[in-house]
Amino acid sequence: MNYPHNIESKIGFDVFRDILETYCSSELGKTHVHAMSFSHIYAEILTALHETTEMVHILKEHDSFPTPSFVHIKPILLHLQTEGSYIPVEQIPKLIQSLQDIQELITFLENHTHICSNLHTRSHTVSVPNNVIHSCRAILNTAGEIKDNATKELAEIRLKMQAKKKTLQSKITHILKTAKNEGLTEENTEISIRNGRYVIPIYSSHKRKLRGLVHDESATGKTSFVEPLETFELHNEIANLEIKEQSEILKILHNLTHTIRPYIPEIAVAYDFLGFIDFIIAKAKLAIRLDANMPKLQQKPCVDLYAAKHPLLQISYENTQKTVIPLRIRLDSKQRIIVISGPNAGGKSVCMKTVVLLQYMIQCGLLIPCDVHSTIGIFTHLFVDIGDEQSLENDLSTYSSHLKTMKYMLQHADDTTCVFIDEFGTGTEPLLGGAIAESMLEFLSEKGVFGVITTHYANLKHAAKSLKYCINGAMLFDVKHMSPLFKLRMGQAGSSFAFEIAKTIGISQSILEKAQAKVGVDHVSFDENLKMIETEKQYIFKQKQEIKKKNLELHKKNEEYNAKLSAIAKQKQEIIEQTKQQLDTHIVEANKILEATIREIKEKQAHKESTKQLRNTLVQKQKSLQKSIERIEKKNTPQKSTVSTHKETLAVGAYVVLQGQSVVGEIVSITKKHAHVQFGNVRSLVPLERLSVSTKKPEIIKSTTKSFTQAHIQEKQTNFSTKIDVRGMRTDEALYTIKDFIETAYTLDIKQVLILHGKGYGILREHIRTYLHTENFVESVSDAPIDMGGDGITIVKIQ
Repeated sequence: MNYPHNIESKIGFDVFRDILETYCSSELGKTHVHAMSFSHIYAEILTALHETTEMVHILKEHDSFPTPSFVHIKPILLHLQTEGSYIPVEQIPKLIQSLQDIQELITFLENHTHICSNLHTRSHTVSVPNNVIHSCRAILNTAGEIKDNATKELAEIRLKMQAKKKTLQSKITHILKTAKNEGLTEENTEISIRNGRYVIPIYSSHKRKLRGLVHDESATGKTSFVEPLETFELHNEIANLEIKEQSEILKILHNLTHTIRPYIPEIAVAYDFLGFIDFIIAKAKLAIRLDANMPKLQQKPCVDLYAAKHPLLQISYENTQKTVIPLRIRLDSKQRIIVISGPNAGGKSVCMKTVVLLQYMIQCGLLIPCDVHSTIGIFTHLFVDIGDEQSLENDLSTYSSHLKTMKYMLQHADDTTCVFIDEFGTGTEPLLGGAIAESMLEFLSEKGVFGVITTHYANLKHAAKSLKYCINGAMLFDVKHMSPLFKLRMGQAGSSFAFEIAKTIGISQSILEKAQAKVGVDHVSFDENLKMIETEKQYIFKQKQEIKKKNLELHKKNEEYNAKLSAIAKQKQEIIEQTKQQLDTHIVEANKILEATIREIKEKQAHKESTKQLRNTLVQKQKSLQKSIERIEKKNTPQKSTVSTHKETLAVGAYVVLQGQSVVGEIVSITKKHAHVQFGNVRSLVPLERLSVSTKKPEIIKSTTKSFTQAHIQEKQTNFSTKIDVRGMRTDEALYTIKDFIETAYTLDIKQVLILHGKGYGILREHIRTYLHTENFVESVSDAPIDMGGDGITIVKIQ
């Protein structure tokens, strides 16, 4: 059982249900929407999710899916169960259409079981009585009227009626023509109908000249509508035939109803299936609109959501430039309760409402807007304390109503319950309210309850850190632009940023300083630490993103270079092979010439000496060609690097190069891990593992460059101030400024600098010194002498 009874309105599910109802095409589908309820039965939820997922796939991928009209006559069917009742003629086409729609749906599901096995299983209990469709079609024509040949008797009646009407038409036309000739009516007068009988419009002054019955007069009284005496009998005969026709039609409808009546329960089940399909289509269409997915469903309680979005917020932002920030949150057996803190209007409540609404939707069989890799479990109970339940009638204050809700949670919550509490502990004196809330949190944690809780209270943040199954969560805040980011970071408590926001709004600095003094150093320090951690994490995250981006670019360039090198190597090898082939061809041709020459000499009995001389000449030519080949091969063989790859001892005076670089430098000093290397006129501190011994000597740099470099450095040293004032700056701003200041001093070889940060509560001083101790080139950090400002100034000595 969920709590309170109006939980759906508390979490916004009632609004979501109304939106879902608008996607239904029939009252049958809307009935299913109204009946949709929270379930904790795994099989039911899993089946409902699979059915909706299958319909989403069908709507996206299969144009052949039949689109039902969703017409039905379910209320009429219930009436037809009474003996003596009959189906109205106008309802028969609706019955035929609805049964045909259901039949087409069943056929489609049978032919596509591979993509909709769950929906096909739903259709197993549904059947369409073909006998009913056949019987309806047997008596009804395409215009929706009873056929003339529905029975032999009806056919005879309508045949006689047709003959009588033809005779009547002939007679009345002849009488009208005679009346016109006698001047009893106007030339353009046409036959009219009054009381279902043909009449002729006659001048009222001549109405007694035409024997018959006056049925009506015009508004002016100038025209009378007279039924001629000659047509009385024909009209009466036709009226009798019409009565017989209606009697026969009624008999036909009674017979049809008698045929339908045994199948009414079967048709009712089919109509329920039609309504269910309308309901599933509505769920699928809304899921497509929200880009919703089916997460992995677990039988045990857990929440592991990726890229989760609040569906109502998503819908409200559709026609705006706003976007919903996706949520990442996880609750499992090791971290069951998350205590979310952060600035006002930072998204704490939205975060909590997103989780509870998505959990409720899943257990109602609805797909949710989250990443498909999300996992969500099943809870037996969801307990919610959101908003104000103040009641004048029951004499309940805001805080009393919260306590009443908490009492119910403490009594009934167990390890299958998930609680959602907004602004835990508020509504009364903060110290007392916070203490009560902390005790309740401990109790819920010990009972194994899961939960999402929002708060501003520092004691609850501390409790979440110390309790075994609790975890803090922080709503991120952009300290640079002083605006919330609406992102949740788990494992970290959030700061309220109350002083920063107040300062941004324009509250007097003196008032804020007094407020800080009233709060106390410990509380301010705790909040400052939270902000510091947040600032550092944001900075590290940005750096990681930048490094990742640069690594990707480097990897891409590396691939491009490797591809070019491979192409060059391939081209080089092709040239070598082509050259060798050409040389081999020349050698073969030379041998052929040689053999031909020898043969010619033998044939002509030439002198041996001449033959030998000629052969020597050709051999020399062959050797020359072979040398050419060897030169080409040598030319295309990669030369050995001038940089020594073996591990030689690096020492002062050694010539070295940086890995991946070609500029040669000389080691001027060396330590265990670093070396000062002179590259031209620039001296750099380089890690030893990045250096390799070179066989080349450094190039001599022209004096003009040296003069320029030295002059540039001297200019910077002259203009550099060894003292910096960071008073009045925020902690993050001061640290960024000092980092740049210290690194510049180290580059310019300045050995001592002063940092003026003021005394105050010492918070800024501690952050600055903590940072300075992380820099390897900082030799020492100390207070200035009393006469220079004491602990309001930090003296930094640099190596």
